[in-house]
Amino acid sequence: FNWDTLYHSLETHAEMTDFGREILPSLVEENKKVRAFVHQGYWEDIGTIRTFFDAHIAMAGQSPPLDLYQPHSPVFTRHQYLPPAKIGLCTLHHALVSDGS
Repeated sequence: FNWDTLYHSLETHAEMTDFGREILPSLVEENKKVRAFVHQGYWEDIGTIRTFFDAHIAMAGQSPPLDLYQPHSPVFTRHQYLPPAKIGLCTLHHALVSDGS
C-alpha cells in the first residue's frame, strides 16, 4: 500500500494501534493492495513497553540476537548532533552507548 492508503486507514480507524493485528488485516478486508516480504533474519515485535525494554536489554547482552558488527552486513546509523551521555562514578556491563544516550 502507499502513503495515502495508510493515512486514510489511520484516519478512518483511529482506535487501531497494532499494525499486525488490526491495521494490515483491515486493509486486506477493504481489498487494498497489501504485499508481504518473508524476512529470514532477526525480528522482535516491540509492541509493548516491556517487549521494547527486553529487546534493548537483549541487544546489550553477551550474545545479542542481532550482531551489529558483521563486516558483510554493516549497520549504518544517521549521525545526530545530540549532547553526550554523562557517565560518572559507575561501572558499565554489557552496555551500548551512542550519540545522545
